[in-house]
Amino acid sequence: VVVDLDAGMKLAGRVVDVSGQPIEGAGVNVSAPEKDVSGNARTDADGLFEIFGLEAGEYRVTAHQEKFSRVETKATAPDTTITLRGKATIEGRVVDARSGAPVTAFQVQVRTGEDASIDPASRISGGQPFLDEQGQFKITADEGPNTLYVQAAGHAPAARVVPDARAGQTTSGIEVRLEPGGIVEGTVTNAQGEAVAGANIWINNVPQFAWESR
Repeated sequence: VVVDLDAGMKLAGRVVDVSGQPIEGAGVNVSAPEKDVSGNARTDADGLFEIFGLEAGEYRVTAHQEKFSRVETKATAPDTTITLRGKATIEGRVVDARSGAPVTAFQVQVRTGEDASIDPASRISGGQPFLDEQGQFKITADEGPNTLYVQAAGHAPAARVVPDARAGQTTSGIEVRLEPGGIVEGTVTNAQGEAVAGANIWINNVPQFAWESR
C-alpha cells in the first residue's frame, strides 16, 4: 500500500533581537486550535527556523529564549520575522503583613500575565529562593504584565501584579506583604469513631462567596 501525503504549508522565518542580530536556540511554536494543528522548531545560528506540514490559514506563533522576553504573534505568510526584546527586571522586598518586619527567607515565582488569584492552601513550585536580611529580591521577567507569587515558611502565599515591566529596565519599589499562616489540626475517624492511622489529608481554599452564603 502506497500512501501519498501532502507536505502541507511550510512556515519559515527568522528570530532576531531589536538590533536585527539573529538569535540562536530560540524555540518557536505554532498552533491553530480550531484546526487541531501545531508544530515547533528551534532556530539555527542564523536565527532561521522551518515548520512543515501545516494547513493554509492563520497561526498563533510563540517564540522564546531564556535571555529574552517571550513573544506571541500571528502569522499567515510562509515567511515571517519575529523580534525578541530583552528581559525586564523587578526588584522589591517581602515583609510580614502584621509587623512590617522583613521576611528573610522566601521564594518568588514570576508568571506572565495578570492573575492575582491564589489558593492559600497551595504550594508554589519552581520559585526562585531568596535569603536576605532585609527581605529584598531582584528577579528577571518577560516584558509586559507579570504576576509575582511569593511564599515563605510560616506565612500564607501571596500574589502581586506588576502591570508594566519594561525590557532593559528595572521596576523597583515592589512590596509583597505576607499574612501569617494558620494551622489546621484534627482527628480522622471512621464511622465508629475510631481513629484512622495513615489517612491522607487535603486542604483547599473555600471561595469567599461560600462563606457569605452561610
